[in-house]
Amino acid sequence: MDYEFTSQKDFKEALEEVDILIKLADEHAEDDIKYSLFLKSGILFLATKFETFVEDTISEYVHKICRLKLKVSQLPDDILLSALNYHLTDEFINLLRQRNNKVYSQINCLTPFFKDNEVIEQINIDHKFSYGRHGAKLIEKLFERIGHYDIFNQCKICISNESMLSDEPLLSYINLSGQINALTGIRNGIIHENKSPNLSVQQITEYRDNITSFVHLLSIMLKSELNQLSEGGANTTAVIQ
Repeated sequence: MDYEFTSQKDFKEALEEVDILIKLADEHAEDDIKYSLFLKSGILFLATKFETFVEDTISEYVHKICRLKLKVSQLPDDILLSALNYHLTDEFINLLRQRNNKVYSQINCLTPFFKDNEVIEQINIDHKFSYGRHGAKLIEKLFERIGHYDIFNQCKICISNESMLSDEPLLSYINLSGQINALTGIRNGIIHENKSPNLSVQQITEYRDNITSFVHLLSIMLKSELNQLSEGGANTTAVIQ
């Protein structure tokens, strides 16, 4: 089965547009209006396309699990809980309390998840950002719905620097969640207050590169999990550093 993520391919293509905007900003560094315009556009594009990648990846991951045609007993617990939570809405509870016959169609959607030997071919979970809410914390909560807690720690971006005291390089990790929160704050300032970003071309390029590394590591991890699930429905989580 093909475990490649279309969302990763789409994000790479979107980065080409981000790169053009960053390059244009750099080329017009002496023109404040054009520099600000291109830089703002690059920031908005990067933040928006990354959020789209997150949503699409979670949706695609669940879809690929469905294609494995696993039994309920083989599915990761968090996927099951998220699937149940998707259907247990306030509307469902109200229909149930009112003994409204419309509730039976939703009950039929829930029933298969309580049978260990039932093969599951359709799973719905809420994979969208809440309206008006953005940032690293919300991204973490979205990934928790598919069983990945502290996602930025699971997909650490490691960099090495030369040491003055040793031949061995010094290893450190990028605070990507902090960078995403900073990028989100700048994005919100542009959208809601038309603020000029206090961010250089070099800084946005660094954010772009680190987000790209995260996308790569995440895709590797999820593909590895899908392979493990296809081999026996193992309830595992891979950690890549």
